[in-house]
Amino acid sequence: MKRFFINYNNNSLVEVEQDEVQHMSKVLRMSIGDNFMGICDDEFEYLCSITNIEKNKISAKILKKQLCEANPKSRLVLFQGVAKGEKNHFITQKATELGVEEIVFFESRFTVAHADNSKLEKLKKVAKEACKQCGRSLVPKISLTKFNLLKDKLINFDLILFLYEKEFVDNSLNKYLKDIQNSNKIAVIVGAEGGFSSEECEFMENLQNQLNINFISLGKRILRTETTSIAMCSFISFLKNN
Repeated sequence: MKRFFINYNNNSLVEVEQDEVQHMSKVLRMSIGDNFMGICDDEFEYLCSITNIEKNKISAKILKKQLCEANPKSRLVLFQGVAKGEKNHFITQKATELGVEEIVFFESRFTVAHADNSKLEKLKKVAKEACKQCGRSLVPKISLTKFNLLKDKLINFDLILFLYEKEFVDNSLNKYLKDIQNSNKIAVIVGAEGGFSSEECEFMENLQNQLNINFISLGKRILRTETTSIAMCSFISFLKNN
């Protein structure tokens, strides 16, 4: 069943979000009486029936409210170095599908690309579309920061996995299987194409006494930033049944 975002205010009557109206009426040619699944960035999904169609407005009534089973059950946050081109869109889309709760993009010393509020808004739209496609109703939060400001955002995580291409190969994920399974809130930190500088690694090392930060290797091969992010999110979601 098609899924669309709705404006829900604890009422049995709802309106479809403005961005969805043209697609429903002009592209899909949906009519009064047609059913769809409404979502509104909460933990529920709403079976709706269209009651009225106007040029820029579609109204519906809620037939059924139920918990969305596709929402992530574990708290996984991805800290992603801003990548070049459309890679940020790809990472956002796939991380949403894999159950990431939040994506924090950051700029670091070797970051080539830069992000601003307009790019951030586009990524939020990508996340919303990915939610509709994969069946979840909770949209991951997306924000932008600087690497040297990560400290405050990493507080209260049970486990922090810092992916570093120069880390010893034997310090792999195999060492952290139980930690991942036993952690309620996990942070994954992945650099952009240029990786991390020695000063940034030292910065993270200095935080190890305060936070549960672990330097991780994914093996002898150097992976692209988008490959690393998706591989990590997939692996953790599998272990956590997420």
